Amino acid sequence: DRAYLLEALVLPQKSLAPGYGIMSITKKDGTVISGAMLKETPEDITLRLPTGEESVTKRSDIATKTDPVSAMPPMGAILTPRELRDLVQYLNTL
Repeated sequence: DRAYLLEALVLPQKSLAPGYGIMSITKKDGTVISGAMLKETPEDITLRLPTGEESVTKRSDIATKTDPVSAMPPMGAILTPRELRDLVQYLNTL
């Protein structure tokens, strides 16, 4: 609905769809893997790497990880309220 679309535009970090949050994982052996988070389970995390390949890392192998971050900037800082309204209206028709 329109409220969801507006929230997604103004606060893109609040709720990220799978595949749209960028995260980095540092493994216990020092290897760093970065990519779009596709899936997170109690056992492992799956990232889509920049090459398009998928990388599955077992949680037991992870030393640290970042929270997923949206690559989209908050549109409220870029668009005027009127432009946001028009964009939400357009997106609602798709």
